[in-house]
Amino acid sequence: MITKTLTGVPFFDKHYGGIYRGRAMLVSGKAGSGKSVLGLQFIHQAIKQNERCLILSAKPVNDLLIFAEALKLPLSEAVDAGNLVLLEYRDYIPSRDSEEYITLPPDGFLQFKEIIDAHAIQRIVLDTVLPWVSIRPQMNLAEHIFSFVHSFERIGVTTLMTIPKPASLPSIRLKNALEAVVPVSVTLSTNANSDEKIWIATKYLGEIKLEQGTPYQITPGVGLAAITAASIKEEKPVVQPQAQPVAADLKQSKKIKFSDVVSTQVTGAPVEKQELLSWLKKQA
Repeated sequence: MITKTLTGVPFFDKHYGGIYRGRAMLVSGKAGSGKSVLGLQFIHQAIKQNERCLILSAKPVNDLLIFAEALKLPLSEAVDAGNLVLLEYRDYIPSRDSEEYITLPPDGFLQFKEIIDAHAIQRIVLDTVLPWVSIRPQMNLAEHIFSFVHSFERIGVTTLMTIPKPASLPSIRLKNALEAVVPVSVTLSTNANSDEKIWIATKYLGEIKLEQGTPYQITPGVGLAAITAASIKEEKPVVQPQAQPVAADLKQSKKIKFSDVVSTQVTGAPVEKQELLSWLKKQA
């Protein structure tokens, strides 16, 4: 039976009902777009659903916990309770220059599967997925990715995989190959004319017409959340200018110039003292 599970992203879950349980979701975007935040949000939702989870990250475990605490998506309690397993890529690869140019050892997946089975894991975040799929040369790339993605599906875990925004032809091929296999793919983009972040559902299996891009922001306690009129008002309150009293405005508009007062000619004739006082009263 085909079922869905929530991602923890309110606007996405409301529109699609979540993602397919036991299948994979691909998330791509440039650095700072919120991929890691989404991963934590995804796990936080699973913990609320009493699912056992695992995160394999390029970040050190302690840094990841600090990051989650700062976002008010605490994970320490779940780790202590044994409901969340945190792993670092350096556990598999002691030394590396860049995740983009490494590949896990052949027995890496078998070791990973043993951890999944031992802890009865139901939901996984691979942040990033590059070490698993960056193979050289790319001749058998499509076959490799198909086998890799379906290996997780055969285990029956719901998986979120992140990948950086493609910046080269090989990386574009890699993203396309992944997107062809996964049932759900999302791009975290940026508006070309501003720094506004846009969530774009680039693929959702079974949906003919996909949701249009959704502006989002990173909100503590939530993660990625849609930008609404209320959130904009809360973030940037409109400061109303203080109105001047009407009497002051009128007085300001009728201010007498110094040149008018000292002039000996107001109406073209010499001005006597009494006439000047009378004229000043009229101007006031």
